Amino acid sequence: MNDKIQTEETVDEKHGTVLDTVKQVIQTEHELGFWKGAKLYPKAVFWSAFFCIAVIMAGFDPQLVSSFYALPAFQKKYGQFYEGEYIISAPWQTGLGMGNAVGQLVGALACGWPLEKFGRKRTLAACCCWSIAWIFMQFFSSNLTILCIGEIFAGLGYGFYVVIAPVYASDVCPLALRGVLTASVNLAFVIGQFIAQGTAAGVESRTDALAYKIPFAIQWVWPVILLVGLCFAPESPYWLVRQGRRDDAKHALEKLTSNKDRTDLDAMLILIEETDLLEREIEASTTYLDCFKGSNLRRTEICTMSLEVILLSVIRHSSHERWTGYWDDTLIAPNRSYSLYTLYQLVPLVFLSIFFILEAVIVVRVLGEIRPMFYLVAAMLLFAIGQIFQYVISVHLCNATNGAINAGHFESLFTLLAVVMIWVFWSSITEDDWPLPSTETTYT
Repeated sequence: MNDKIQTEETVDEKHGTVLDTVKQVIQTEHELGFWKGAKLYPKAVFWSAFFCIAVIMAGFDPQLVSSFYALPAFQKKYGQFYEGEYIISAPWQTGLGMGNAVGQLVGALACGWPLEKFGRKRTLAACCCWSIAWIFMQFFSSNLTILCIGEIFAGLGYGFYVVIAPVYASDVCPLALRGVLTASVNLAFVIGQFIAQGTAAGVESRTDALAYKIPFAIQWVWPVILLVGLCFAPESPYWLVRQGRRDDAKHALEKLTSNKDRTDLDAMLILIEETDLLEREIEASTTYLDCFKGSNLRRTEICTMSLEVILLSVIRHSSHERWTGYWDDTLIAPNRSYSLYTLYQLVPLVFLSIFFILEAVIVVRVLGEIRPMFYLVAAMLLFAIGQIFQYVISVHLCNATNGAINAGHFESLFTLLAVVMIWVFWSSITEDDWPLPSTETTYT
């Protein structure tokens, strides 16, 4: 009996020590500022940014294809001859534009199991090989059917990329850096889109097949860089702990922290292990239905509404050009449906206004916080600046430069920066509610 009591006391004492360690690490993370966190975890910042290269590729491809519709060499190769010129028909423009999006949707939904089964590194490496293969189909495609198939299957890999990058950043970064580095995924999208636009502008004067083959070939650069870098990248310590590889997890933490100001790795490992236990308990006792019950419903509303504004903004940018031909140089009526364009401008504006009002009410009245409102206001200002460029400055800038500078690019830049601020806003109102790093399910 005495031995049993002594054993229970030893277990309680050990459990109390573990809890004290976890509390200390959590308190340290909450007190850690952004710049201090970047100093302690410089390699985590680097590798999170490195994984975002995959998202650059995901932003590059769809933007690239949509810019080809007015490219003479592309029109001649894939278009139909109609009234003295080659054109890409509206159904095919829709098919090519939606093919990549459909692939990304399926890929994002399907990535959860391989991420947990094979880890972040091996899954990303497999996706890079997948992308290389389907870029070959795009490069050597002889008709729009083959090109569309290549877009769909390449999009599957891109769907994986947009989930892997924020999940990896969430796994390897402390709380102070997690929001910013997961939000940088959207910045990577913007970078990819700008590179695509620059590439298209660089080849628009060519009249041979290289006008569209060179941009397709550039897509091979991203997966090659990723495959080389992945040989040296550390695996997610959270995933390694879940696989029972504690020593490997500690080694990964060593590769993610500063050699000079290294924190207590054993204490961090204990926190990861306790987090994993908590996550398993939550998964065993909850279902997706619980997201729509009680206080969890409020969290679900906040998260979905915060992300919805990103979706609506992307739809507006990706659709109004294809549906209205707003940037087309001709003045033919079918190419400039002003009524449809006006409708497509006003509807998102109305929903954005509703979104800002609802978010302000939720954050101030429900959460009782003021700080996230600064990010929301910054997003509103950036969006407003973008609209000023589009509707006020655009005409004067184009006339002054004889069309050399398109103010629409500045409008896109400020609008996408506004979307980045929405990501930061979303992170600021949710990160403290989650004791766990965001998983692939969260970002799917």
